[in-house]
Amino acid sequence: MYCVPGKSVGMVTTARVTHATPAGLYANVANRNWEGDYDTKSVVGGCRDIAKQLIEDYENVQVLTKRNT
Repeated sequence: MYCVPGKSVGMVTTARVTHATPAGLYANVANRNWEGDYDTKSVVGGCRDIAKQLIEDYENVQVLTKRNT
């Protein structure tokens, strides 16, 4: 996800924020189902789940929302 220094960033999606489709903007995982720490608790090797990557790597993201269709 492209972030300009000093500017806020937001994301609106019709899927879960941690779903594989919107996560393609900000995460890199070996399995599209690794949305949270529950999904990766048995994974060996220091893999970070989708949610953790979003929170830790993109501190400029100010708004995350799921829009119902």
